[in-house]
Amino acid sequence: LCSEAMFHLGVPTTRALSLVTTGEQVMRDMLYNGNKQLEPGAVVCRVAPSFIRLGSFQIHAMMGDKETLEAIVEHTLKHHFPDCSFDEDGIIEWARIVAKTTAEMIAHWMRVGFVHGVMNTDNMSIHGLTIDYGPYGWLEDYNPGWTPNTTDAGRKRYRYGAQPQIGAWNLARFLEAISPLVENTDRLTEVLEFYISNYEDSMNQIWVDKLGLSSFRESDSELITELNELLQKVETDMTIFFRELGSIQEPNIEELKFAFYDESSIPSEEWNAWLAKWWKRVDSNPDREKMMKTNPKYVLRNWMAQLAIDAAENEDYSVCEELHKLLKAPYDEQLVFESNWYHKRPEWARHRVGCSMLSCSS
Repeated sequence: LCSEAMFHLGVPTTRALSLVTTGEQVMRDMLYNGNKQLEPGAVVCRVAPSFIRLGSFQIHAMMGDKETLEAIVEHTLKHHFPDCSFDEDGIIEWARIVAKTTAEMIAHWMRVGFVHGVMNTDNMSIHGLTIDYGPYGWLEDYNPGWTPNTTDAGRKRYRYGAQPQIGAWNLARFLEAISPLVENTDRLTEVLEFYISNYEDSMNQIWVDKLGLSSFRESDSELITELNELLQKVETDMTIFFRELGSIQEPNIEELKFAFYDESSIPSEEWNAWLAKWWKRVDSNPDREKMMKTNPKYVLRNWMAQLAIDAAENEDYSVCEELHKLLKAPYDEQLVFESNWYHKRPEWARHRVGCSMLSCSS
């Protein structure tokens, strides 16, 4: 469900070809706390141009195995990046492609509120595709410090707000790995800088689209910073807020109350001040069409996935099928599904395992 949801959201991703139950039970320890239990077994067939990862090169470099490193780089270029020759110029051009596609992918994660949860170098595709759907999650309230991964709960290394920096860290490890094949290693540093500039450019355009602006101005940075701070003041649903922002008729927070978990806690004066600035910036006429195509109405929230799992464990696949249909058109209103799926996280899901916390064994 998640990889298909991501595809229709316009996020670069691997796809799921099929899901087949095996009829066998599998022992899992979901939170790694000794509470093992049997769960229904299944096999997912995933498809991608390849399953080569950043770590596929890192492991050979760390072992000092230059021969194998050269072989896998040559193979990768020949079969997946044929426009890049197997020499220094070609390797640098290939690295720039990896940097650009990775930056764009992570920018899309940030756009829709997706948190990968376990961004190890061996969980990052060389093609800039979302891969290895493990303890992933979707922001409910706008909390940049949230991670769905129980094993990352202490350090929060892979929290939502850190994903761009982790992408840079992973890319740096990849560049280190291929450095034995590059004589002028300063060119690899330039590739890392290229990643950063591409991410910044991608996010600037995303903010233009999310806020319905005509173009990006340097002065917009302050508006965006203030918005990010306000969204964290009280519990605010990210998806609903941005979706509803595209339909308000006047700059008044009253029109966005549905996005807040506790309406009595809304800092109305601060919000109205920001909305007035935004309204002036868009000349009272935001690009609503652009906003509606950028800010989805439906994403695969964890509690939605959990309801599909609960039903499937009782051999009822109707919830899964309904969600699959819903998530094929995440930017459409789909009023027939609105009452069931367009609302904030229900209270029962706030602390439930599978909704608020996950692990690699989830």
